Amino acid sequence: MSPRLQSRADDQKAAEQAALAAVNAAFGVTLTPRRLHLGGRHFDVDGYADLGDRVLLAEIWAHVGKAKSAQRHKVLADLLKLALLTRLLQRERPSCIVEPSLVFIDAEAAQVVLNQSWGALAAREFGVVPRMVEIDALLIAAVRLAQLRQDLRVSALVTDLIQDPAEPPDALA
Repeated sequence: MSPRLQSRADDQKAAEQAALAAVNAAFGVTLTPRRLHLGGRHFDVDGYADLGDRVLLAEIWAHVGKAKSAQRHKVLADLLKLALLTRLLQRERPSCIVEPSLVFIDAEAAQVVLNQSWGALAAREFGVVPRMVEIDALLIAAVRLAQLRQDLRVSALVTDLIQDPAEPPDALA
């Protein structure tokens, strides 16, 4: 993995862990990452807690700002995974209540499943609850910076500035 992508992964992983800790505090239980085997398949979830008569599921998206197209698809895939897991768990354990959540660290990022979008309708119809959690402002800043480093337009601009700081790159001229 390139250093640029590694730093993004490290920052995002730290933010996801902080978000999971915030969810745990809000629920008063401990959700942990888990691999589930249901319907002849395996599924990895960011947060899982089996409380006997209730199962809590969580997928976390540690992103700051408006989602781009591919990012929206990732969130919607997580929504579909949670809806499928809910149905499979309820089929396997009919008396169990399954509570799926999509967890966000940023209100703008959560818009994928809020307001008038079809993602919001799908979340409501499938019973997947979007949840906002607060994490440390320094982690939010690290995620924002990592996202900027990942943006190829910004990376090219920074590379141009480093190569010849005396002459502004075309994007700044």
